[in-house]
Amino acid sequence: MSDVKDAPKAKEIVAAESPKPPAAPPKEPPTAKETMFWASPYRQQEWEHVADRGATPEDMLDRNYWRHVSTKMLPMAKIKVMEDKLRWYAEYIVFAVYGQGADVEMFGKPAYFSRHATVGEGAAEFNVYYDGLQKNWCVKRLKDDRIVMAQLRSQTEADAWLRDYMRTIREGNRAA
Repeated sequence: MSDVKDAPKAKEIVAAESPKPPAAPPKEPPTAKETMFWASPYRQQEWEHVADRGATPEDMLDRNYWRHVSTKMLPMAKIKVMEDKLRWYAEYIVFAVYGQGADVEMFGKPAYFSRHATVGEGAAEFNVYYDGLQKNWCVKRLKDDRIVMAQLRSQTEADAWLRDYMRTIREGNRAA
């Protein structure tokens, strides 16, 4: 009987006397291995595109959208796209090119801009807004929907032009 009672104590003594396994060496951080690192067989392309008015960033994801220019693109090319009226800007990466299109994915999220403003004197009569890369900033008379001035380089320049124009109109009305 005493043998049975002493058996667990013997196991405890052996466990206490046995040496602990050596501590594991510190783990090295992951690194790029030469077998997984190589020069791209394609030269990096970067394209810029002005999308038609009313186009959305999601329209660019359609393979057929790129059918007329896909033969110029290479995989992993970067495309910077802005809408003609600068309402949004987005970047895309080309993953595959076909004879009649290309598979692209949006890189990040598109940036949306507000480029319309009615300002200063005559704000009820005129609208200062950005009308795309061809016309730039414009001043539109609201009563007849006519652009009275176009191709101004900035909103500040358009605002100044409108102030001068309103001053000229007021002075002309006083003289009459």
